[in-house]
Amino acid sequence: MKSWGLDPKEKSMFLITEVSDNVRLSSRNICTLKMLTPRTLNLFDILNADNLVLTAAAVEYLNERYGIDFEGDTEDEDELVDGEDGEGEKGTDTDENAESVA
Repeated sequence: MKSWGLDPKEKSMFLITEVSDNVRLSSRNICTLKMLTPRTLNLFDILNADNLVLTAAAVEYLNERYGIDFEGDTEDEDELVDGEDGEGEKGTDTDENAESVA
């Protein structure tokens, strides 16, 4: 772990798509290391870890399963930037409605 710049005293989580038996058995000897696959991934382990190490294959799997491909969505980003200037009528109507309801 030190060769990767990780402190063995900190909690580390490795996310890899396939865990060989040798790696699984060896990782059990390090109490601060958690080896997970995308099937065993959970929010607690992500938030509890001080360091996250993900393989490229694991990132691809997560993007396919949960992510959005941002390379083809440039039009949506432009619309959000144009609509966030706060000078449109939509923002003022919402503010006036919020005051009248309160």
